[in-house]
Amino acid sequence: LVTFSIAVTTRQYVGNPIDCVHTRDIPEDVLNTYCWIHSTYTVVDAFMKKQGQEVPFPGVDNSQRSGALTIRHTKYYQWVAFTLFFQ
Repeated sequence: LVTFSIAVTTRQYVGNPIDCVHTRDIPEDVLNTYCWIHSTYTVVDAFMKKQGQEVPFPGVDNSQRSGALTIRHTKYYQWVAFTLFFQ
């Protein structure tokens, strides 16, 4: 358990825990920090659309275009490494 705790902690706090897809308008480190702290989401309906024509990437769509979209939120739990360590 201690080994897994160290592995998770090292990847999460020393490495690069998340890479957000972004434009160059916002500095990369600022956006990655924001994405790591806050949850993100995918548009479930966008998985069925044709990539490159209807959507840029599976699960990515304009969520404000239609109010009837199914959205799945993904949260990142930064406290897991500490819980593993203290167990």
